[in-house]
Amino acid sequence: LTTLEKFYDPLYKGTPSEIMESVPALINAIRMIHAVSRYYNTSERMSSLFVKVTNQMISSCKQYIYEQEPRIWDQDKVEL
Repeated sequence: LTTLEKFYDPLYKGTPSEIMESVPALINAIRMIHAVSRYYNTSERMSSLFVKVTNQMISSCKQYIYEQEPRIWDQDKVEL
């Protein structure tokens, strides 16, 4: 899983656009892990890995939305 270390920063501290930029390379890294790893060579374990990655993406995006100033919910609909 050291292959995924370079994606930790965008997944945990990045903005949604930074996360989106890292997704293609992240998917390629996960595909490589699936091909090489003895542990992650089953559908069940790969699904578990994808669930963890997507849950972190969701958490980071939620955090970004709730911590932005001005808050997205307080902005005028026309601006959005």
